[in-house]
Amino acid sequence: MNIDCKRLKEHLSLLLDRNINYGDLTALIQVSRSIIQAHLKFMRNSITHLCLHHGLTITDLSYDCIAEAFSKDENDNYQKLINFSKALRENFTALPDLEIFLAYKSFLTCIADAQLARLYAQSDPVGAKIHRNIRDTVKKSDTLLIERNHRGLILKLKDN
Repeated sequence: MNIDCKRLKEHLSLLLDRNINYGDLTALIQVSRSIIQAHLKFMRNSITHLCLHHGLTITDLSYDCIAEAFSKDENDNYQKLINFSKALRENFTALPDLEIFLAYKSFLTCIADAQLARLYAQSDPVGAKIHRNIRDTVKKSDTLLIERNHRGLILKLKDN
């Protein structure tokens, strides 16, 4: 799918202004699904096995992520998307279209990664406890740190 960054920015702007129509919302959800699915398929090698284990497809998982991103609060606001727009370095309308796309892609992939972490924890509760214990130990450690790179989380020595 070819993504038009200008239209994506327009759709997000309309959504944040609570002025979006059904057609534009549908288009925004389709673009969001494409971004999430591409991330899941090409960045996470074990996704197929994980989905089979839970009886899901990658499309199901993508829509779960979209449901989380587009969830509304008690005041009928898209709170996660509002928080996303507030976290940008400048006002939403002042940023270039490509920068909005990259920020939105990052927002969606963070949600997808959190969804995956929950699925992995359900599949392997012992592994999730080990991961949590390592993370807690590293917080207190003077010699270890956890970094994220293109492969995922890496446990490293601080001085190396």
